[in-house]
Amino acid sequence: ITAPRIGNDPQGMCDPWGVPRMLNGQVAGPHSTLEILVAGFRTFMFSDWHHNFRIVYTDGRKHHVGPPTMWGDSIGHWEGQTLVVDTVGMQAGNEIEYGLPGGKNMHVVERIYLKPGNPDYMIIDEVLDAPQAFSMPYKFSTEYSKHPAGNPDDKLIEFDCAQNNRDLNDNGQ
Repeated sequence: ITAPRIGNDPQGMCDPWGVPRMLNGQVAGPHSTLEILVAGFRTFMFSDWHHNFRIVYTDGRKHHVGPPTMWGDSIGHWEGQTLVVDTVGMQAGNEIEYGLPGGKNMHVVERIYLKPGNPDYMIIDEVLDAPQAFSMPYKFSTEYSKHPAGNPDDKLIEFDCAQNNRDLNDNGQ
């Protein structure tokens, strides 16, 4: 069964995907670039797919207590060369994948590191604890390849999306 690409999917509605969907394999497809910038005690993650961005704080702070958001609250720390990110405070409707919301109290832990022996690849190991979606934590890994230097596809590009364009087909008509 193929799910529709437009309709209630945030992709068709021009809404941000949030965590954890921002970093899954569908987002990191052939038409998307993920860029990570480590700056002091913050790590920024940018994706040109639906203007997704995220800030991971690594300054030792505790999780923010406030209303849930699409991105949640991401607090990280370094274990050697691995960035460990703990995210809570996401909206109940944040989707793990199209049509599969994580539900209330979803908790995501990511381990982000370069592939041992091949730094041209980055691995993100994720553990999703989403009691309203799964009977036990769900674990998976996504591998990202680095674009060769000079490749025109290795930069972030605009993503033009008209808000609430759910009536458009794949050709924009």
